[in-house]
Amino acid sequence: IAANGTLTYTPNGTPGSATVSVSLTDDGSAGGAALTSAVQTLTITVQAGTATISIDDVTLTEGDAGSSNALFTVTRSNRFTAFSVPYSLTAGSAGAGSDYTAVTGTLTFNAGVSEPLTQTISVPVVGELLVEASESATLTLGTISNSNGTTTATDASGLLTITDNDSASVQFSPATLSQSEGTTPMGFTVTL
Repeated sequence: IAANGTLTYTPNGTPGSATVSVSLTDDGSAGGAALTSAVQTLTITVQAGTATISIDDVTLTEGDAGSSNALFTVTRSNRFTAFSVPYSLTAGSAGAGSDYTAVTGTLTFNAGVSEPLTQTISVPVVGELLVEASESATLTLGTISNSNGTTTATDASGLLTITDNDSASVQFSPATLSQSEGTTPMGFTVTL
């Protein structure tokens, strides 16, 4: 390397050691004799990394039929660790089958500069025509299994809120009715 050069080592995210041997040479162009230094050995150690993960909350308005996907994003803080984490969806006021399709699985994150920082989990939300209040379920990240470094969860539960798009009205038929005083009942048809 040149007298003012830089030696750069870029780790791939895997802990361990690398040995680099360097020998400096003066070519004598400054008027002196050409000299070569003794080989110097440097050891570069990459420590096991640490990272955190979290999951976001999702709000989705249900449709009238079929299903729409609620997409949860699981984000890690850096690419220096490798791990897997299971997930599962737990009913709250929303129920599996009637309001959403239950999901379980495992996400795997690998170490390395080209690995993604995020992954998504898709939860199918069932569309229907019932008038109801907003409902919820919780997507929970389970115990992290570290294979390289240490990853911990800062937010291990994502709230799914399903908002309703249906409405109801009440109609009376006839809209107006008159009756003289007396004891005869008045008849209406009520339609929802």
